[in-house]
Amino acid sequence: MLYLYLILAHLIGDFVLQPNKLIAWKNKSPLGTLTHTLILFIINLILLTPYLGYKSFIIGLIIIYAIHFIEDLIKIEFTKKYPQYELPAFIWDQVVHFSAITILYWYTIDLQPILNFQIQNFLYISIWTVIFAIIVVCASYVFDIVEFQIRFNKNHKLKYSRNYQGMWQRTLISLVLALGISLVF
Repeated sequence: MLYLYLILAHLIGDFVLQPNKLIAWKNKSPLGTLTHTLILFIINLILLTPYLGYKSFIIGLIIIYAIHFIEDLIKIEFTKKYPQYELPAFIWDQVVHFSAITILYWYTIDLQPILNFQIQNFLYISIWTVIFAIIVVCASYVFDIVEFQIRFNKNHKLKYSRNYQGMWQRTLISLVLALGISLVF
C-alpha cells in the first residue's frame, strides 16, 4: 500500500498539478522547479499522513524530493540544449523519479500506517482505493501527457493543451474495466 500511495502522490504532483504555467516557470527559473517540488512534497504529506509519525519516512521524503528537484533542473537544461531529445529526457526523468520512490519504499518497507481516523481506515485498508485512483490519473493526465510527448518528438512546434474529451473517455473506459476486475477479485 505504501508503494502505491507513493506512486499516486508522484503521479498527481508530476502530472495533474503541473499546468502549463508551472512548466513555463520551471523552464525560466529554478524557483519554478522548487515550487513544483514543494507541491509534490505537500501531496506526499497529505496522502501519506499515516506514515508521518516515522522520522525515517520524513527524512526519506526530503531526500527523494531533493533528488526530484535536482533531476528536474538537469532535465530542463538538457532539453534546452538538445530539444530533439525531449522524449528520451522525459522518459529518463520518470525513471529517476520512480527509482527514488522505489528506494524510499525499500528503506521504509517495515513501517505500518498509524491510522487515527475512520477515513484513513477506508483509504489504507482496501488496496482497490489506491489502485482506482492510480487508474484514473493514468488514464486521464498521464496518458494525455505521454501522448503529447510522442507527438512533440515528431513536431517540436506543437504546444501542449489538455485533451479533456479524450481524458474523460479513457477514464470512463478504465473505470469500467477496473470495476469489472474488482468484482472478479
